Amino acid sequence: MEGIRQLKLIEPTKSKEIIKEEKKIESPLTASPSSSSLMGDLMSVLRDARMRGFYAEFLNELGEANELYFCETVQEFEGLTGSSSTLHARLILEKYITDYAEEPIDIQDETRDRIVERFAQNSGNPPTDLFEAAVKECIDFMLQNSFQDFKTSERYLFMQASRLKF
Repeated sequence: MEGIRQLKLIEPTKSKEIIKEEKKIESPLTASPSSSSLMGDLMSVLRDARMRGFYAEFLNELGEANELYFCETVQEFEGLTGSSSTLHARLILEKYITDYAEEPIDIQDETRDRIVERFAQNSGNPPTDLFEAAVKECIDFMLQNSFQDFKTSERYLFMQASRLKF
């Protein structure tokens, strides 16, 4: 989860710590030589607000932006404490996790059930890692579904070209 928490703080050059954090996020489903490069590309896009905006537009057009917005919302949650943390966790549950969620994310039922159960057990003080497994699944979902298409889109090529100019 540390990799997600540091998205806004990490510089474009990779240190050993960044590589280590990216490996924490990577699941066995995405751990192949080609996906390692893809994971690095996704992390670069997520760390850069402008690039993340291009990706969000692309996902919105596909109707698949919930996973990205969920990850961003969880990042905000991790910085909160006390009643703010509890309220934010409840909002995340209602918006993305529960069976009646407004903008459901694509995660396994077991993950969904475990999050709801852990929140119920700790609703007064939700653990900061409450949504960690769901974030990992969302990143996998993006890697396996939309990010490869995004990398071949005109939007991505424009983004890369404009990035070189600055």
